[in-house]
Amino acid sequence: NDLTEITIIDSLLSVEKENLVVLLSTKETLTEEILARVSSSQNTIATQGGITPRIHVLGSSKLSRFQNIDKELYFKLNVTYPTNYHSDRSNDKVAKFDEQFLDKFNKLPSAYAYRGYEVAMLFIPNIKSNLTDNLLMGKYVHLQMPYRFVRTETGKIVNNQWQLVHYKNDYTIELLNFETY
Repeated sequence: NDLTEITIIDSLLSVEKENLVVLLSTKETLTEEILARVSSSQNTIATQGGITPRIHVLGSSKLSRFQNIDKELYFKLNVTYPTNYHSDRSNDKVAKFDEQFLDKFNKLPSAYAYRGYEVAMLFIPNIKSNLTDNLLMGKYVHLQMPYRFVRTETGKIVNNQWQLVHYKNDYTIELLNFETY
């Protein structure tokens, strides 16, 4: 029963230390239900003892694609997830792109518009030159994600730069970069 499940969550949360909830669900409805139950448990404990448990939720990249989950839960529970694409609307380059796109098409750009622009900006200028050498020479930061190309031991050229999107409970979004190799 639902009450038992919420009580179990209540008993797992600590007010003395940070609580890490690892969310592996790839289904939007189940993810929303889990986040709501963790939030409810946090409220219950805070009401009973006057101390709000500090919770940090680590989720999969699927969280970036969910459209129907109230983002308030992301902020409240300090949700963090890895992503290959995130548009930081406070970034000057993104704001300028948004403005130009809005002027031209009378709507804000989609994630695919950003991706298409980034691919074009990464590869088209290098068509006439040695693409491999140019990619390996620098770190590229465009609209959605940083790029840092490296050559692997097998000789492949890969981007080893990724981002974590962290929704903070002060209603800001922090982007954390990390390298995979």
